[in-house]
Amino acid sequence: MSPILRARVIAIMLFASLTVAGSAAAGTMTAGANQSDQTHVNENHSFELLDGIILDGSNLQRTDFTGTSFLGASFDISLASGNRTDLRRAVLDAAIVSGATFVGARMNRVSGVGLVAVGTSFIGANLARANLSGATLTGAVLNTARLRRVNLAGADLTNVRLFGTDLRNATNLNSATWTGAQYDLLTLFPAGFDPVAAGLLLDEPGHVLLMFAGLGGLVLYGRGRRVSGLD
Repeated sequence: MSPILRARVIAIMLFASLTVAGSAAAGTMTAGANQSDQTHVNENHSFELLDGIILDGSNLQRTDFTGTSFLGASFDISLASGNRTDLRRAVLDAAIVSGATFVGARMNRVSGVGLVAVGTSFIGANLARANLSGATLTGAVLNTARLRRVNLAGADLTNVRLFGTDLRNATNLNSATWTGAQYDLLTLFPAGFDPVAAGLLLDEPGHVLLMFAGLGGLVLYGRGRRVSGLD
């Protein structure tokens, strides 16, 4: 990691620590602040262990986080500023982000070779052209995320949720594992890819709602006939 990028992350962490200290003094420390206060950094300021850190709305473009642990970390849209966390062209090769959240994050062209993201939330994130080859995304939530032209060679997407996800022009889907993955009628796949043959499961909540609506209509119709004496 370059000195400039390293200094940027250190500054973010120091700011988070000051925020936590101020909140504690005022008696208003939040659960998220507690997580940030538990961030571990060694004397050389390396970033191998940043579990629980809160980086919502941060600009982390092109940052090299190779092998870093971000268990339970937050990279969401900042509620204070409305800014989306910017990880465009960042390097997350072999990083561990299980349980972390990247809601609405900009992750275009991220390198996530061998990324471990078990149960991670990427809701609404933009992962266009990202390289996720060999990544473990078991149980990840990718609802409404943009994965156009993403490379999924050898990725494990067991039990992921893909409701409304855009996978158009994604590559190497047939070499990925999709066992138990769920998609809906709004999910977009590359031309020629057969989700059912690949092991994905179609979730049709809209059809279920229509079915119950139809049954409800029949019940009300029957009651109306009885009340009016037509039956």
